Amino acid sequence: MSSFTKALTNKGLALQAKAQAGVQLKYTKFVIGDGRLTGQSMPALTNIISPKKTVPITKLKMRPPNEAIVGFVLSNQDVATGFFFREMGLFAMDPDEGEILYWYANAGETADYIPPGTNGIVSLLEAENLVVNVGYGATVDDTQAGATNGKCVKFAYATNGNGKAAISGDTLKGLLGNKAGQFKVRARLKVDNTASTVKSFVLCMQNPQTMTPFEQHKGDGVPSDDQVMFSPSELKTDWTWVELPFYWDGVQPVELWTGRPPGLSPGTTIWEDQIQFVGENTSGNSDVIQKSVDILAFVGQATNVSASIDQSLVYVTHPELQEAIDGVKVVIPGATLDKEGIVQLSNATDGVRENVAPTEKALGLVMKEAQEGKQAGIDRKAEVVAALNSIGVMASTSESWTQLLPKIAAVIRATGDATVADVLTGKKFSNANGNGLTGTMPNRGAPALKVGDTLLAGYYSGGKVGTPPVGKQEFSTVGTYNFTIPEGVTRITVVLSGGGGGGGGGYNGTAGGGGGATGGVSIGTLNVVPGQSCSIVVGSGGKGGNGTTGGSAEKGSDGGSSSLSVNGFTITAYGGGGGYPGTYNGGSGNPGTGGSPGSGFSTYGFGVSGGSGGSAPKNNGVGGYGAKHGFGSGGDGGSGDGISIGGSGSSGSSGRVFILY
Repeated sequence: MSSFTKALTNKGLALQAKAQAGVQLKYTKFVIGDGRLTGQSMPALTNIISPKKTVPITKLKMRPPNEAIVGFVLSNQDVATGFFFREMGLFAMDPDEGEILYWYANAGETADYIPPGTNGIVSLLEAENLVVNVGYGATVDDTQAGATNGKCVKFAYATNGNGKAAISGDTLKGLLGNKAGQFKVRARLKVDNTASTVKSFVLCMQNPQTMTPFEQHKGDGVPSDDQVMFSPSELKTDWTWVELPFYWDGVQPVELWTGRPPGLSPGTTIWEDQIQFVGENTSGNSDVIQKSVDILAFVGQATNVSASIDQSLVYVTHPELQEAIDGVKVVIPGATLDKEGIVQLSNATDGVRENVAPTEKALGLVMKEAQEGKQAGIDRKAEVVAALNSIGVMASTSESWTQLLPKIAAVIRATGDATVADVLTGKKFSNANGNGLTGTMPNRGAPALKVGDTLLAGYYSGGKVGTPPVGKQEFSTVGTYNFTIPEGVTRITVVLSGGGGGGGGGYNGTAGGGGGATGGVSIGTLNVVPGQSCSIVVGSGGKGGNGTTGGSAEKGSDGGSSSLSVNGFTITAYGGGGGYPGTYNGGSGNPGTGGSPGSGFSTYGFGVSGGSGGSAPKNNGVGGYGAKHGFGSGGDGGSGDGISIGGSGSSGSSGRVFILY
């Protein structure tokens, strides 16, 4: 807030003396400006220092015993360039000298800023304002021709470093009108030479607390700092303007930084004498000022005091209006229902009297309750509409309760205990716990299945189980084989027999050899997988023993084992034993005995032992018969037929492997 120092001028004192003698004291106008006192005597002034605006007088009122209140209305609607309201002068008409400066006042550094009322230059800051914050090697220079008020800031760069001249704080906010907007900052510069192309001068608008440059334009993200740097080659040796656009949000701390960036070598000298802030009127936030200004002017004993007053701007203050009203005595009767008059005010909100009027407080309480009730109704209606929409009933808060009630009555509450896992994927359903649920049960369709397939959880609309393949594989030739499980086969039955034992050899004319035993039999069932490989071995039949005369006849050899292995498991049928040979017994022969039966082994079925070989009859030279069972039979024993050499035994049959599926 401005604080003015004021005084009557010497010419004002002379006119005052004339007024004391009866000359009319007539005030003519006010003139305001932004001039600074730099040692001048206020009484000696004959005009204000830097006039900016002439304003007409709108008020004159005597204030006994020796003062008058003189006033004017200050408006910035016709101000194109903002300025500081630092000085004002009251002019009066002297009958001998004409219009004179009667009274003068100056606010110095407490001056208020008057922003422009329209788009245009929002402030003009001269070099002496920058001097307050100069530093970093910047100095004030009053030797440059054409500098505003004869002063400028000098960035000599005599040594390596940086120069800086800044404006910040409330002063700068006032210059920008304390409102958000798009602006330009302009600096008037000149250089001593234009040879250098090094970027030597910077304009920057920034937040002094975070040192963050403002954007050049709202939302463009381009900082308003070293994007706008100037080299001497871009400037002139006479005063010229450079500018930088920036956007200020009206809230952040703000600082203008001008001068030389750090880290440059000594060289060019640059002078700066004016800074302007130009509004682009993009925010629509220009301040419009309309306020009254009153001063007390000394009139002494003058009896004829007047002023040239612009009646279109005359106003009356509240105290003046109250003073006039106090002088009026009016008797007003009490009011009734059918007669106007004075009524008593009441704060009651539940009264029944008819001769009182509700206060603003009472009406406010009633309105508050009504608004709360109305809002409660709106909130409940919104909740009902949301509940209806959540269950698929279309409803809107724009509908009346008359329209909503039938929809509420038609709602059917869901029951049931189905879960999302019980309902097909994508299908909507409701249960006792909620509405609009979506099923998650997979739809498996109607697959073609094979025996042994695993069914996954889910819904099946049909399907067909294919007929498993039927077949048989027989392996009867001695050897080793591989068999691959056919497609569609998941279970096999295996029948195996070991090879039969060979018959024993007969002894010369005396005793026949014993018959060979049959091989064992194994039967089993296995779970398999199509494509698996089975390893198969078919056992050989035992060889018959050779007959002899005078010496020992040979025993028949044992039959070989048959087996099937798959998936780490094996089924085996062992071979039958060979028959024993006939032997000599002091002139008579001892017949050979039959071989031991083979056995079967099966973890997944059962095994059967083969039959024993037959014994040869005693002393008749006939060999015993081998045991028979269709496959894996034992060989017959050799005979002792009275000739010089006993007969040889027969070989046993080879084993077999059958696979059934």
